[in-house]
Amino acid sequence: MTDVAQYQELTQFILDSVFGQEAATAAATMEDDRAVVRITAAPENIGKIVGKGGRTISAIRSVVRAAGLRNQEKVFVEVGED
Repeated sequence: MTDVAQYQELTQFILDSVFGQEAATAAATMEDDRAVVRITAAPENIGKIVGKGGRTISAIRSVVRAAGLRNQEKVFVEVGED
């Protein structure tokens, strides 16, 4: 098992790079046998994070999931409002 903090740090790095430092925050927890990264943002920023047709959040999920696969772990990314 790997520390879930690395998935949180990766997600936060992506969010900060793409949307700016105050747009959203990421928090990671372990639930059962998987890591869950929750992205929280103000309602006006949710649309930016999800992107047109869900493309942006899909790309973020793909990158974080790939990092989990390197460690043979399942990682899920969820989005919610503050």
